[in-house]
Amino acid sequence: MRYFTIAIIFMLLLLTSCSQEDEAGEKSDAVIKEAELTKFERQFVDITDYKTIAFDIDIHNKDVKELQTKVDYYENGKHKSQVTKSITRISDKEQKGVVRTLFLRRPKDENQEQWITSVITKNGYTTAKATNEIKDREKLDSSGWGGISSPTNIEIGEEKIIATIVHTAENELTIYENIETKEDLKRATDYEQVYLISARLN
Repeated sequence: MRYFTIAIIFMLLLLTSCSQEDEAGEKSDAVIKEAELTKFERQFVDITDYKTIAFDIDIHNKDVKELQTKVDYYENGKHKSQVTKSITRISDKEQKGVVRTLFLRRPKDENQEQWITSVITKNGYTTAKATNEIKDREKLDSSGWGGISSPTNIEIGEEKIIATIVHTAENELTIYENIETKEDLKRATDYEQVYLISARLN
């Protein structure tokens, strides 16, 4: 029943994504930005008790054939696992339009959390589900997340980190909006537990 409810959420969110306007250069292969959910959509998502992050990708290039999304997990600066990875084919009809990506996360128990990632197009959606093992989360009393805050160009073959989630025992933390170099990656993941969410066009 829970997944049926989530499927309804995905389709409702798709209705909004279809009406988003392009806010960046038409010369790029695509533009990605944080999705602007309506109050109703936010409330509808909240009843599932999942924490939700959503982005819209406005595709400009007919050569875009697929969208890959993934979540990588780091502990103390070291890559531990790939939590989820999803590849969605983009049809000819969807090569000029908005595609919405959703990342939903909720605790399963004190040692596990569940992730659901989805890509929504005009023709439907694809979903990937995974469980991630965690430990000592209760000791990490500071957390935060952030991502791209303005429309950002993304090109075919480019993997773009679009959001970061941090859990730490430190009193202060910094969420980096743009992670493009090895030095950026090192700074962004230099906490006890970090998730990097990324998107790639092929």
